[in-house]
Amino acid sequence: MGENAVYSVLGYLPNAMEREIRGILRGARLSVREIRLRAFGVSSLVTDLGGFPLYSRVCAAELEKITEGLCRGSAYAYLECIKAGYIPLSRGVRVGIVGEARYKEGGLVGISAISSLCFRIPCAACDLCGELYGEWRELGEENLLILAPPSGGKTTALRSLARKIGTGRSAKRVVVIDERCEFDPEDYVGASVDILQGYRRGVGTEIAVRTMSPEVLLVDEITTAEDAEALRTALGVGIPVIATAHGTHPRSLLQREQLASLIRSGAFSLFCSIRRQGAGFLVSRLEKIAV
Repeated sequence: MGENAVYSVLGYLPNAMEREIRGILRGARLSVREIRLRAFGVSSLVTDLGGFPLYSRVCAAELEKITEGLCRGSAYAYLECIKAGYIPLSRGVRVGIVGEARYKEGGLVGISAISSLCFRIPCAACDLCGELYGEWRELGEENLLILAPPSGGKTTALRSLARKIGTGRSAKRVVVIDERCEFDPEDYVGASVDILQGYRRGVGTEIAVRTMSPEVLLVDEITTAEDAEALRTALGVGIPVIATAHGTHPRSLLQREQLASLIRSGAFSLFCSIRRQGAGFLVSRLEKIAV
């Protein structure tokens, strides 16, 4: 997925920058994580081996033009995503937007004067996902919380687990709540995986439970009280849940009210932590949650 996703976004970039990035990648075995464009700084290509500053520059007007292309000429259609700071693309790519926030009557209504764009490129797979899946099966397929810092591999692991759980002789019906459109449906051809893209986690979880009869529910990044409440609904009807959150240990989540109640109530039985290590990931063994 990762390599193809990189080339799928180059067409949005100015010609000079596209040629420069293609030149860097030509013949090099690099895994691209991000392409960062800055109107008032140095743009860069971020890979598993570090960052490469780009000689090609972009101005604010070019970033506005790129953003218009990302929205296919209709920023209004992407307004809710833009207010949340990103634009979703195909193949699981997400573009972060930095600029000047515009408020009206106390509510965020949009972003203007765009100064930075960050194309986040999804990784193809998590090296230790097979081992993680095996441990989860051995421990009774209980509710699992995957923890990692930002860009630490949470979503990568969840993508791989969805495919692993939804294929093979012991395949189960998997439903993924993909609020930020980071899962590529093409990765699950032949798998028993359904992806609710663009749904808010709370709404998506409710729909999945009510209409899709999942045997396993996957939810990426629990962040709000609404997310936590929706998960309680799924847990209450006995659906195994695998979810992710920013953190390193369940104890670190106790400072965040929306997650503390889930941890203290025993909603999740198991956890693991992930961190990047070079071009791959280091995944801890599954542990029982005891807070």
